[in-house]
Amino acid sequence: MSSKQKKVAIALPGGGTRGIIQSVILSSIDKKLESLVPNYKGLGHYIDYIGGTSIGSINAIKSVIKKDDGALKYSSEAHINMFIDNAGKVLVSANTWSKGIATPYYSNAVMHKLAYDICGDTKFGDDKLTAKVLINSYCLERSEPTIWTNIGSEEDRRKLPYHIWNIEEMKVSDAILASSAIPAVLKSHQVTYQRDESSPKTFNEIDGGVVTNSIVMELVSDIVCLDKVNLSDLFVLSIGTGKQSVNLDHLSNSGVYNYMNHARTLMTTHVQAVQSVNEQNAAKIVETHSGKFKVIDVPITQKQFQNAINDSFTTMKDYQDITEAFLRANDDYIDGIAKELAEWINAS
Repeated sequence: MSSKQKKVAIALPGGGTRGIIQSVILSSIDKKLESLVPNYKGLGHYIDYIGGTSIGSINAIKSVIKKDDGALKYSSEAHINMFIDNAGKVLVSANTWSKGIATPYYSNAVMHKLAYDICGDTKFGDDKLTAKVLINSYCLERSEPTIWTNIGSEEDRRKLPYHIWNIEEMKVSDAILASSAIPAVLKSHQVTYQRDESSPKTFNEIDGGVVTNSIVMELVSDIVCLDKVNLSDLFVLSIGTGKQSVNLDHLSNSGVYNYMNHARTLMTTHVQAVQSVNEQNAAKIVETHSGKFKVIDVPITQKQFQNAINDSFTTMKDYQDITEAFLRANDDYIDGIAKELAEWINAS
């Protein structure tokens, strides 16, 4: 966590297994910066703030967690390989007759192991993260968002709604498991924490995407309000997990039956629309004050978008291939972002 004036923030929306798209993009940016930043040490060392929802929260921690010697734990290749190597192994069907109906469809045992492999017993207050982190989830008991962040001071965080108190004592693994507990797919994650003057209590947390798939607005808000960073000193990069284009005009004169029949499509398009609005609003705020705001996302088909809970090897390779093809076709755009980011880093 740097005291430099120019700050870099990365926002990583959710998207299930489409998270590999983020990893491939992050790897591309990382490799381009090698020749642009003197004595380059890896992207994670130049990120001041990182936020994520669901799989985005996992990718966020993978990007900034360090080994005991201070080096990044995951190289850009390892970032991608974690998806490939675990293909077909994470979403293991729950061994119950009611799975997917009365109980979650998948067991969360492998997710717990994966979270521990990534960050072990690391706490937010430990010196194991190169950046300050913001992760969101949704509390079932309170019917409210939950914000896990070590941005700002404990005193200031307590003045804001939804923020967990004493975050330095909380395990990072609890945050990513809470944010990644997809409703009906995985069991909620139980965690004990404090959010007001009452004693710590145990709550059930589910996927942060229930609130918003992109926490970029919350991330920018906390950076400015809690750490008092000037927007003119902020470079924000939002990296998506794929965007779809769906024509819904066939519902223009429909009743309940047709809308219910297309509930899944409507839900996924709603999630994407809210993410887009958040990004556009954040961009207006940052750029109006002379900061930088960039978005990288990959166009994908409706089927690929909705295939986010299929963790098969074939699906993972499909996402990897379409992302690499997108990066080749848009190399000038990606190269431009990398150069602007390098200039920002080098100016610090």
